[in-house]
Amino acid sequence: MQKSPNKPIALWLVTGLLAYLALPWYAIQDTAWYSVWTQIFGGAEAANGLVQVWAYGRVWLALGLVGLVLAGVALLRPPGRAQSGWLLAGGLTGFLGLLVSGFTIGARGWSYAWLNAQWGELGANQYGIGAGAFVELLS
Repeated sequence: MQKSPNKPIALWLVTGLLAYLALPWYAIQDTAWYSVWTQIFGGAEAANGLVQVWAYGRVWLALGLVGLVLAGVALLRPPGRAQSGWLLAGGLTGFLGLLVSGFTIGARGWSYAWLNAQWGELGANQYGIGAGAFVELLS
């Protein structure tokens, strides 16, 4: 019986995608994430990553999904240098994109005055990461 070298990659990609789609993206105040699980396709506070992007205008969260897609291209490549390049590109895009946006956008919009001066008022804000963001970043 031969093991597939892509099995761990596929497992982590599925884990990241499920976190992005099935868990609340932001930290839920005064309760646990699983108590609002039924609201992941609705409310602004409990919505998953995809709903946050499309319904609430937090387009920077799409970087996490872009990272998963880039890493997913690695499944189409044979193990080796090319595959590792796609994995690295996907991991860096997702992780660094979400990390930078997490530190530059806060609960009141831009976290730094110079960003506000450069780009203007930000129409959307964001709170601390929740279960979905944590697991997606981990994957």
